[in-house]
Amino acid sequence: MKLPTSAARTVCALAAASSLCAAGGSAQAAVVQAQFSALGGNAWAAAFTVAASGPQVIESFTIYMDAAWARNVLVQASPAQWDTLAVQADPALASDAFVDALLMGLGGITAAAPLAGFEINFDWLGALAPSALRFTVNDAVSFAVLETGFTVPLSGPAAVPEPGSWPLVALSLCLVAAGSAYRKRGA
Repeated sequence: MKLPTSAARTVCALAAASSLCAAGGSAQAAVVQAQFSALGGNAWAAAFTVAASGPQVIESFTIYMDAAWARNVLVQASPAQWDTLAVQADPALASDAFVDALLMGLGGITAAAPLAGFEINFDWLGALAPSALRFTVNDAVSFAVLETGFTVPLSGPAAVPEPGSWPLVALSLCLVAAGSAYRKRGA
């Protein structure tokens, strides 16, 4: 089926617009910064600051620690109205340790109101210092995962949002269609 040039441009413009809109919706909207401090031996402390970088309001998140490296994870502090718990790793089940935080009041974490005060202590069995930890932002009602990411150093650069795969596929199809229309028009 041959599309007229104006129709090909319209299709391409719509695909590009939907790609940009979808990319904005699937880009990383949360930034979790971590500051690690050695306490001596294998003991470490971590302080986390959580922020949303878009319109999202964060009411639940989880930070994971690899079962092979983390032991004795303990919550030391959490902000008011946040229920935070630590679950230990189970190497026999290949289950990572994690720290889960759930807002028990009103509000939430937004881009305008990042929240610090999440602190844990743990034993780290790795040869190097702990670094980026995996996190998820969860729906506070269904606990479905809304997004995933990795912590960044507290003093380091913020995470750079990346478009999701579907917008890139749509943009690629748009470019192929535009190239095909251009070749047909030239022939």
